[in-house]
Amino acid sequence: MEKIIDLINQEKTVYNFLYQFLKKNRLKNYKQRNPQLLNSEYEERYALNIDKLTEIPEIEGKDILLQKKMYDFVLYVDDLIIDDENKVELILTFATIINNNDNNLILMDNQSSFLISSALNDYTVEQIKQYGEILTSPEVSRKVIAKTEDFAKQLQIYHHIIDYCHQNVSENMTDDMYYSYINTIENMIDELKIENKVKKI
Repeated sequence: MEKIIDLINQEKTVYNFLYQFLKKNRLKNYKQRNPQLLNSEYEERYALNIDKLTEIPEIEGKDILLQKKMYDFVLYVDDLIIDDENKVELILTFATIINNNDNNLILMDNQSSFLISSALNDYTVEQIKQYGEILTSPEVSRKVIAKTEDFAKQLQIYHHIIDYCHQNVSENMTDDMYYSYINTIENMIDELKIENKVKKI
């Protein structure tokens, strides 16, 4: 299988590669993995990725450190044993996160970036904009990783955090509200019981 980074180099830019990939592929593997989906749900998934694609040109016009972070993440994902379609979706989600919350995620290692991108992969650009600053908080990331080394369980913890954000996070978040949310989430992570599944006490 040809490396994604080589395909990107052929298309000259990350945006060109992702655009051509989505146009030609149309998430056919996603549809095969989820045969129960209605055509409308499948089209929504495709539209979700097209919406995220619009974030790429903004990154390509930003400072070199942000572009390097994007390139490093592409290289990291490219070496994972997952299909190209999944890689593309993760790259698009990561791009959306760093374009709107670059102060936090740009300092994280690729493993943490992959975890957060995986957790937010099913969410819209607007939801990522609203919750991203909290989910990429270094305090939250450290808490999740310290709680368990198991990736699947870390992902479950992040989904608990996203559920909390759905129910509680205001669209017009002030600094005081941000720190209050982080404090509540840190306490919530401490109280989660890690077994075969993550359960609330």
